[in-house]
Amino acid sequence: MKFNLSAFNQNFSRDLLLTQTSHIMETALKAEVEHFIATHDQKLAKGSLGRDGCPNRLVHNGYLPERRVNTPLGLLTMNIPRLRDRGQGDKIRYVSRFVPPYGRNMSFLGAPLAWLYLTGLMTGDFQPTLSYFWRFFLPPIARAVRWRLKNYWLEDFEDFWGLSLKPMDFSFYWAQAIQTHKRKQNKALLVLIGVKERGHQTFLGLTEGSPQASADWAKLFRRLKERGLDSPRPVVGAPDLGVWAGLMESFGIDNGDFPRGLDTRLEAILAVLPPDSQAEAEPILRNISRSGDFVSAMTGALKLADRLGNLFPSIVSGLYGLNGA
Repeated sequence: MKFNLSAFNQNFSRDLLLTQTSHIMETALKAEVEHFIATHDQKLAKGSLGRDGCPNRLVHNGYLPERRVNTPLGLLTMNIPRLRDRGQGDKIRYVSRFVPPYGRNMSFLGAPLAWLYLTGLMTGDFQPTLSYFWRFFLPPIARAVRWRLKNYWLEDFEDFWGLSLKPMDFSFYWAQAIQTHKRKQNKALLVLIGVKERGHQTFLGLTEGSPQASADWAKLFRRLKERGLDSPRPVVGAPDLGVWAGLMESFGIDNGDFPRGLDTRLEAILAVLPPDSQAEAEPILRNISRSGDFVSAMTGALKLADRLGNLFPSIVSGLYGLNGA
């Protein structure tokens, strides 16, 4: 998949949130099934064993046919576990509370749930996510299911912070401020995505703060440095975001460091561009090379991105000398 800046700008939030929503439902179904098996802990007739040598009457038996449900984020495909009752007499039947047999619309699986889960990944506090999730189910979901699901998400938190970012080679970061509260105009979720050469997206982190406050963005970068994010990358986002100043503050970059020496790279960068792109790219690149500060240079990089979306990752890496950094 080639990178396209305009498409990325429009779709990254939806795609990211849909992926997280899928994971939320996957872990919820896992917790529900394990609780169901535990509450029907029956054995086969004395001396009997299944073909797998297991004496349990109720066992996993793959998945039901894929279910597609409509959510505010788009179409979500889910795999619902199937259980097999190997006993005699009345069969024990598992029916999911989370995904009713004939339900096709799940309006509660919208952006608020996914953002709450991602916030929990950053803080380790999933209680707001759980409280939001449970309120859509009456009668209430069993306490043991809720306990299991919370533990799964705490494992996600440990895995998230245990995965080092150091070996990952991002071409640049994508920054966006997501307004989640209409009454808090000066507060937003400050989200950072890592983008690789072919447009592959990796959620890096988020924090709550003011979109224009460099200190809030710097706080996020400093937290990510704990996971090994030790090399600065260009940031693409709205020009008025404080993320660029936050990047400089957290990595100790002087305001004039990035633009210096760009003239020596221009010819090499232009040489690898397709002929039909060179005419458009050259004046933009030369303006970037004359920039007096980091923010001006990145404003020029945004213009370059709009014109040459598919080529942007490799160009911006070469422009700032970040290959292999």
